[in-house]
Formats: sequence, structure tokens, C-alpha cells
Amino acid sequence: MQGTPAAGASVLEPRHSKLGIALGGGAALGLAHIGVLRVLERAGLAPGVVSGTSMGAVVGAAYAAGKLDLLEALAREVNWRRVLRLTDFQLGGSGVLEGRAIERELRRHFGEQRIEDLPIPFAAVATDLGTGAAWTATAGDLVTAVRASISLPAVFAPVRVGGHLLVDGGLVANVPVAATRALGADIVVGVDVTADFEGVAATVGLRDHLLPEGQRHGIRARLWAAVPRRLRGWPLLRRLRAWADEPSLIAVALASSALALRQLSLQQNAADPAALTVTPRVGHIFHGEFDRAEELIRIGEAAMEESLDALSNLTHSIRAAPS
Repeated sequence: MQGTPAAGASVLEPRHSKLGIALGGGAALGLAHIGVLRVLERAGLAPGVVSGTSMGAVVGAAYAAGKLDLLEALAREVNWRRVLRLTDFQLGGSGVLEGRAIERELRRHFGEQRIEDLPIPFAAVATDLGTGAAWTATAGDLVTAVRASISLPAVFAPVRVGGHLLVDGGLVANVPVAATRALGADIVVGVDVTADFEGVAATVGLRDHLLPEGQRHGIRARLWAAVPRRLRGWPLLRRLRAWADEPSLIAVALASSALALRQLSLQQNAADPAALTVTPRVGHIFHGEFDRAEELIRIGEAAMEESLDALSNLTHSIRAAPS
């Protein structure tokens, strides 16, 4: 499938190669993709094809449709009140959220746009629950494809398309390199926002618990430090110390979930590696913190700027290769 770049964008000369970008899933963390794309545009390396999974599909669709400016403006204005307006809770369904509210929001900005008519070739990746395989949309209704790609199991109700029951593409292709390559990209840049596990572990306080007692700064450690020494021998307070020595259930759950996501991405990336993988350091931000868009975009810019030399070397080597 061929396409032309959006106004003002540039791609590598077709006779040498086509640069593609695979934008990974990660809920709010995926807003870092906006910063990555901005740096590529400024460097004259705007991708000629783009694919996305989950939040990467939202950003990728906006980029391919020439609406990245709009998405960035909307992201910077997000607050918890706006997020809550998109949460249409339901009882007894196959997801906590019905998903119609967010579909209406997508429709408001993308209308009835079809993927095959986008200025830039685009693919959205979801997971087919019936087969366990990746479902890749390179044609058809754009909103339906994006809505399927973001359908996190148990959070959003799955999407039915023909004979397929679709959920979040991160289960099978969190960084959709294969989909990008299938669109014709010779060089694929993958962007993985789930790779910064060390940042997650530090933020939830797990590392703090490994420090000697006097060097800890977490809430539990501070509560125990506030107990007078003469009272610490009391039986009930000894139990408080044991509580202070343990990480919280939430910390363990968040870290374990982040580790599972990272390992899944690592396995997927190893099976079909990108020419270059960019890993924004966003582990200190939780997946639901959509109100930190400005920081996330800035981190995405920094990560791509660090990788520009490596990308330039790749593009030059392709250009220098005999045809």
C-alpha cells in the first residue's frame, strides 16, 4: 500500500529506503511517542509508514492522518475530569468499561476516515482472541481499528469485527515491528515505553526497602522512624516494624505487572527486532497518569535525540549500499 507524506513531512528517498516507525503500547506512557515523532520531523527523518499498538495506535493514527498537532494539544489539556468523562462503567459485561465513550471521542476527531485513504500508510494491531494471533488493520474504518487495538482485556469490552473478537494488541505485538515492515519499511524504528523497569521499581519504593533501615525514605519507613525508641518494644509496635519492613501489596503488584510487560516486549522484540529500538525512560510515571503529557512528550524527545546518530548511520548505510 502506497501513500504520500502529510504536508511538511519528509521521508527517505524511495529508491533508497523507506523509514517506518512502530509505536508500542503503554497507556499514558505512549504519549512519549509524540515527542519521538517531533524529533524525527525536525531532523528531516519523518517516517514514511507507521504502525501502532494500543496507545501507539492512537498516536500513529493521528500522525498518519495529519492530526498530530491536534492530539498533542488535546493531550496537554487532559485532566482527571476529562479522563472520567471517557469512563463508561458497565456491570455484567466483558469489560469494566463499555468503550463507547472513547469511541465517540475518536469518532469526533477522525470521523469516518478509512485507513487506506490516509496520507501516510498506517497499520493498527490488535489481538484476535479466537486464534491468539495478531490482527493487523491496513484498510477499513480507522476508528474501529484503533478502538480494537486499545481494548485492554477486562478493562474495555472486546471489539467484534467480522468473525474476530479483538482485544489489545500488546498481548502479541506490543511494538509492532512486523506490521511496519509489511507496509514496506526498509528501516524500522521501534519505540518501547515499557522497557524502563528500573524506573518503576524505584518509584514504587522497592529499592527503598533494600536499604539499611536508617537510609530509607518511604512512607512506611518514615512512620516507623517517628515511633519513639522507648516504645518500639511493645508487641503491637513490633508488628508495625514488620509492616514497615515489607513493601506494600500495591508496590509488588505494580512492579510485577511492569516486569511482565517488559519481559513480554523483550521476547517479542527478540523474535522480530527493529533496526533501532528507542526506550524512553518513563518508568517513574504510572500508566494512568494522562495528566503528565508535557513531561512524557519531553522524555520522548530526549530519547529520540539520543538515538539520532544511530539512526543517521543506518540511513546512510542503506543509501550507500549498491542498488
